[in-house]
Amino acid sequence: MSKIKKSSSTKRSSGQALIIVIGIVLSLAAVGGSALAFENYVLPHKVAVTNQKPKTTPKTTSAPKAAPTKTTAPAQTPKQTQAPVDTTVQPTAPVVATPPPTPAPQPVAQTQPSPGTSVQQLVPTSSTSTSSTSSTSSTSSTTGSSDPAPATGGYNSTNWSGYAALSGKFTSVSGSWVVPSVTGTGSGESGDASWVGIGGVNSKDLIQAGTDNTVNADGSVTTIAFYEMLPDPAMQITSLKVSVGDTISVSIVQQADGTWTITVGDVTTGKAYTNNVSYTSTYSSAEWIEEDPSYLNGSLVPFDKFSHVVFSGGGATMNGALTTITASGAQPITLVDSASNPLATPSVVDSTGESFWVVRN
Repeated sequence: MSKIKKSSSTKRSSGQALIIVIGIVLSLAAVGGSALAFENYVLPHKVAVTNQKPKTTPKTTSAPKAAPTKTTAPAQTPKQTQAPVDTTVQPTAPVVATPPPTPAPQPVAQTQPSPGTSVQQLVPTSSTSTSSTSSTSSTSSTTGSSDPAPATGGYNSTNWSGYAALSGKFTSVSGSWVVPSVTGTGSGESGDASWVGIGGVNSKDLIQAGTDNTVNADGSVTTIAFYEMLPDPAMQITSLKVSVGDTISVSIVQQADGTWTITVGDVTTGKAYTNNVSYTSTYSSAEWIEEDPSYLNGSLVPFDKFSHVVFSGGGATMNGALTTITASGAQPITLVDSASNPLATPSVVDSTGESFWVVRN
């Protein structure tokens, strides 16, 4: 059998078709490149291709959540109400320096004539009977018609005049008097002292307190308050000013602890001095005395001149009980000079048992 032979027209058609296909392909490729370039220009931030299937992200197993911790709220502190702030400017007080406390005046040792020793000489008179309490007038030329009678009996002394109780245990003594007006002897210094005390008659101990006058050589008078505890010298009470004519009240009292309270008061001025002291006493006597003072060496000064001294309110604690001058059995003492002539004489004690005079002879 014979082969059929292809014609040239058929070959030409196939070649044209291939060229057309290739042209179409190239045209599409050119269009696609332009579209891609436009897309990248318009959407510069788009990175994912939308027509691609998204990759699956592997599932990560999460750690179990911790159970919430219960937190306790802190206790509420009560709100403090603040006081309103005072914004007013207060004036500043001036700073005043506090002065140091003024020390209490202390007694000073007495250098002028003062009661410095116990009774220098106590000699019984011819009669030792206690004077009566009669208020009859004295016939002495040194007293007026209304003066109390002078005491008789008792004792004589060279430096004491007054009364002394000599039997019993005495733990207090008291008395009052008016500081006498005095003049000098006309030559040099002179003086007198009025006091109450315990001891000193039958012993070397004596605790006493009172007032002291010194008439200076020029006639001026110095009056002081004092206390004394033998063997120490008299101590001037500088904080208590006393004067002639003042009424003075003195008490000396032993306390439960063995100390003594000394009180010297000026009734006229209303001022007083009180001091607690330690002192060993024999409690052997109690006295109400007008004295001729002495110097520190023990010698007596001339006895100054006065009309009289009136003691009142005289009393003591004897053997634990309060008593009066009369009830204590006190004896009168007359102050005499070296020739036994009387210089100061006590009167009888009045009906109260508490008062008497000492008259200057």
